Amino acid sequence: FGPLPAPSEELLKVVQLRWLAQRLGVEKIVLKKSVLITYFVSNPESTFYSSKKFNEVIRNIQANPGIFRMREDQDKLSLRSDQVKSVEEAYQILLRLSNG
Repeated sequence: FGPLPAPSEELLKVVQLRWLAQRLGVEKIVLKKSVLITYFVSNPESTFYSSKKFNEVIRNIQANPGIFRMREDQDKLSLRSDQVKSVEEAYQILLRLSNG
């Protein structure tokens, strides 16, 4: 059949990005104008915030202060990364968040 067209490959990358984000407790991802914003679980009472995974995410944010900026607004926790030019870059950033 040949290689996948570029739009199909991009769609597969988006699916991978969403799966990874979901494993990190992210409910919503926005990649617009080279800015990646991830929104964590919106329920502040969620067990996610006392989980081992959340503690790991926090450690990785602290270990990479030049990449991640965390913010809380109206009880919603979000994480921002600037100069993210592609879905692939966004995926690599979330991998770093996941693995340190």
